[in-house]
Amino acid sequence: MVRLGLAYSGWLPPLEAVERTARLGFGAAVLWVDLAAGAEALRPALARAGELGAEVLGVNCYANLVHPDAERRAWNVARVREAMGLGLPWVNTMAGTRGTGLSF
Repeated sequence: MVRLGLAYSGWLPPLEAVERTARLGFGAAVLWVDLAAGAEALRPALARAGELGAEVLGVNCYANLVHPDAERRAWNVARVREAMGLGLPWVNTMAGTRGTGLSF
């Protein structure tokens, strides 16, 4: 079965995103991982999606995986690994940049 889903950017809290998805009659959502909060902060939204009969197909977890600072790079990679541990079929990220003026 193919389900139409909505992908949300970071401006919408995850719990609100899954509730909006269900209210609008869509079957699935893609959520955003707040890196500071961590992927585990999505657990209430994942549970709520199940209650509402909506799927969370994946998450956007944009972290600079090649950050020039080794500590920050390791922290970013750990955030993506946490997102992968949610058991969702898809975790979207990016390679990043080594440019210090463009890194986060």
